[in-house]
Amino acid sequence: MVGTAAKPWMMLKEISSNGNCQTVDVIYPHFPVQLYLNPTLLRLLMEPLLDNQERGFFPKKYCIHDLGTHYPRCIGHTDGKQEDMEVEESANMVIMMSAYVRATNDKQFAQKHYNIAEQWTQYLVDNGLITGDALTTDDFLGTIKNSTNLSLKAIIGIGAMAQLAEVVGNHDDQQKYRQIAEKYVTEWIRMGEDPSNKHMKLSYNDNNTWFMIYNLYADVILDTKLVPESIYKQQDEWYLSMQNYYGLPLESGTPHTKFDWVMFTAAASTNAKLRQSMFDRTAQWLRETPDHVPFSDWVDTQTGGSRGFKNRPVIGGSCSAVDNDVLPAVPLVVKSPYLSTWMTSPQLMGDWPRFWNGNIKGMAGLVRVNGQTYEFMGHPTQEDIGTKLQAKQVSLRVTPTQSIFTFNAGPIALAVNFFTPIDPTDLKRLSLPASYISVSAWSLDSATHEVEVYLDITGEWTSGDSNEEVVWDMKEIKVNKTIITGDMRLKNQKPFEENNESAQWGTVKFFTDTTVTHEV
Repeated sequence: MVGTAAKPWMMLKEISSNGNCQTVDVIYPHFPVQLYLNPTLLRLLMEPLLDNQERGFFPKKYCIHDLGTHYPRCIGHTDGKQEDMEVEESANMVIMMSAYVRATNDKQFAQKHYNIAEQWTQYLVDNGLITGDALTTDDFLGTIKNSTNLSLKAIIGIGAMAQLAEVVGNHDDQQKYRQIAEKYVTEWIRMGEDPSNKHMKLSYNDNNTWFMIYNLYADVILDTKLVPESIYKQQDEWYLSMQNYYGLPLESGTPHTKFDWVMFTAAASTNAKLRQSMFDRTAQWLRETPDHVPFSDWVDTQTGGSRGFKNRPVIGGSCSAVDNDVLPAVPLVVKSPYLSTWMTSPQLMGDWPRFWNGNIKGMAGLVRVNGQTYEFMGHPTQEDIGTKLQAKQVSLRVTPTQSIFTFNAGPIALAVNFFTPIDPTDLKRLSLPASYISVSAWSLDSATHEVEVYLDITGEWTSGDSNEEVVWDMKEIKVNKTIITGDMRLKNQKPFEENNESAQWGTVKFFTDTTVTHEV
């Protein structure tokens, strides 16, 4: 970490392959781990690169490859002389920017860096479908003429720009870039699919070749839905037939592979059998490799030997499958075993939140937009709430401390964040079973809208028996400022007794600001 507390940057050394600093195509396979653990760290990795080019320190229109060849001397390339990966790095940055914004709802970031993202996207529009002789991140292969995998990354990058345009409210750009990406995908399939219709080719020019199309991962993690499902299924079937003992080769005609890309491919797979096989073969290699070096990402899938890379940041790609996995349950309020409440699917609607043993912990959420009401949480009936409209859940981000659901409700977007903080430096605070629910909304069309949010909870939070009588009361308390506290407890307290794993004593407390309308 460098900089100041107000403006920190996170710097990354490439390690073992060379001493480059802030290599974009090393950050890209690394970014799933940051996206999973703390998306802010991804922003801190990108900002030095953004700052360098926004201030004019790199003279080209495409994205810089790195910020220096001798870490920690991160002095950039003001003369423009570098290892050019024009399409690769431009697409990498726009994809990561959109991934960060989707994970954090950081509209200010999208607005601040919109111009440079659009500059890189325009390069992708002009050069991404037909890349010519170009280096990819797999530069040990040399240049590839019209790489099918590279072109796909460019197309997803254009689709990512459409997402950034939507966030900032530029609907003309959103429509323009989305239409270009959709048109390019059709051409990409036409030129990149092998005549056998069994797999995508290494390059447009080479029939009877194949390549691991790991850039499908970007289509999945961004939910751009640009690539038809038939291509995913086709690739999955092909990969199942092409695996060696220690995994899937990177390309036809050679046994070597890259384990970061194996994990990306597993994350993008629609085939559970293939995904598990990829995990199992990677684990097998880790147990049996004859080269006892820190995790090598470039290996021989037949012998298990390392091809030279080791201990590189790209192993962050191992978390790509974690990011995309369908979680068996999503944590909502989990600081205490007596308040351990979850959704049993990735959707916040369609069922009630559940205690860890399956009992209902009723919690509902509605949002009224310009007088029109949408459901976004829980499972109330139309008779209960007077509406059959549902907000559309567009994303879910789960980190070690947060579960962030994002919705579209008519002309607005809504983010619902369940936050359970952990502060190991403060044992008193750590012992408090406190979780937070925050709701934020923003316009999707740049117009002003009237938005009201309604949250409700039930007495089931106090007991494992829904027939028990519950007592409620509300009062104001003053700490640093006046807040409202709602106390909910069983009328007949039974200290140290449990019913269906729930405590039959104590008080469930809910806190909110005095500006919020509330009732019992």
